Amino acid sequence: MLPLCCGNQRFAPAQHKFTTWVIDPELSKGHPLFFHALASLWMYVFGGSNWSLHAFALVISLVCLTAVYEITLRIFNQRVALMSLILVTIQTIFIVQSSFLLPEVLITLLALLCFHYYTVNQFLLTSILLTMLFYSKESGMIAGAVLGAHAFISLFNKTGLLRIRISRILSTIVPFIAIAVFFVLQKQLRGWTLYPEHTNMIVTQWVLYFYDFKTKCMDTAFVMDQRHYYFVIMLIVSAIAAIKNKNYKYLFIFIQAIFTFYAVDDMRSGRMLPSIPFSIVFICSVIFMMYSLVQLKIIEDKRQIQFITLTISFIFVFFCFSAMNFFTPRYMIIAIVPLLIFCAVLTEKMIRLSYFFLYYPSLALIVLIGIYTYNTSAGWGDVQPGAFDAVEVQQKMVDYFEQNNLYDKTIGCGSFLGGRHLLLSATGFLHNNKPFKNTTWGIDSQTDYAVFDNIEPDDRYKIVANSPSFRHVYRYEKNGIWTEIFQAVSK
Repeated sequence: MLPLCCGNQRFAPAQHKFTTWVIDPELSKGHPLFFHALASLWMYVFGGSNWSLHAFALVISLVCLTAVYEITLRIFNQRVALMSLILVTIQTIFIVQSSFLLPEVLITLLALLCFHYYTVNQFLLTSILLTMLFYSKESGMIAGAVLGAHAFISLFNKTGLLRIRISRILSTIVPFIAIAVFFVLQKQLRGWTLYPEHTNMIVTQWVLYFYDFKTKCMDTAFVMDQRHYYFVIMLIVSAIAAIKNKNYKYLFIFIQAIFTFYAVDDMRSGRMLPSIPFSIVFICSVIFMMYSLVQLKIIEDKRQIQFITLTISFIFVFFCFSAMNFFTPRYMIIAIVPLLIFCAVLTEKMIRLSYFFLYYPSLALIVLIGIYTYNTSAGWGDVQPGAFDAVEVQQKMVDYFEQNNLYDKTIGCGSFLGGRHLLLSATGFLHNNKPFKNTTWGIDSQTDYAVFDNIEPDDRYKIVANSPSFRHVYRYEKNGIWTEIFQAVSK
């Protein structure tokens, strides 16, 4: 069993603090601690081994997949449920995240459950789940904002029962009050509401914001892992439905596809329109798409319309939120899953309007795309299979120091994660739990060994590699990921 993987290393040193449900802000980054509390409870029951923590992440992912199937089955039908389940299951980002001790899959699960229970008017569960979502991570409040906006608008809809309208409002207000308590306490205890390092990264310039919206949010959601091919399948069956029924209004989705195609690239949108006009037209295209779905009676059931409206609104607002904040691709899984559900819904609807026998070939093609994408995925970030190779490479680095009994040596390690593995037994890399206490970031005349890898590139690598003061003693490489160790000549 691999040790804890890549990005979740920053949580590992705090494992012994899970019992107090308090984590140093340098590790928690000021985020609410519901995910950590769940991990703590899991560790009380099953222990804190690598097996246990990987199992914790896997269980959350399996529950998430179950939720995807059950929600789409209850709101739509079995064909949509099966296609949604397959689409989510084969995503490389989902597979990789299922082994990581990170909160994004949990946030995805809670957001989906919130949209479901809100749609079926189970507002007590909505309120409880929204509170859990808010206390998992601040980004979860985007779902609350979308539901709150819908609840506020529906308050003026006199056709609905007053009890239902008030319950909607309360189901969103209560969680915001609950999370406000957290932020007030954080302000009193820490002196800040949101982690200063993150607030300093907020993008305030429109040019940079629009660039991030396209090249980070849109590109990750639609292009990364070949996801655009799933939407190509949707477009093909839409064209077949339009031809069969001689109703070319069914091609409405192509309008949205064109604007999405231009929006996922930094240069394309500029060729069509300047940034602000393009943004306005893009928003209008989303509204037109939703209007067409209802007007053409492709989706007629009120619950289905509400669920789709809420999730599409959430995806767009989440993109807007993510474009202005610190970004890493794994954050997008929260929007990717409902986006794939929408893809499954529209694909299935268009198959029904064309030829039903296209359903199973479409499923087979989706699976083949997923398998090909996973097997050809490059890189070793926390959304790519190469992350597992990166963990093995770093394990070999730690093994070298253990096997040569170098506990009293001064080790200069430019890699943050590598340094953590050598210093902290909680990361799972040390076989005998004995740390290398003299591990530092610095490399100077007192350094006995210098460690480098290409997981976290260090500009000092070439200096040390070409220095007569150090000699190369070890290298391990797997699938293009490597680590090297240099020993000081005079030592």
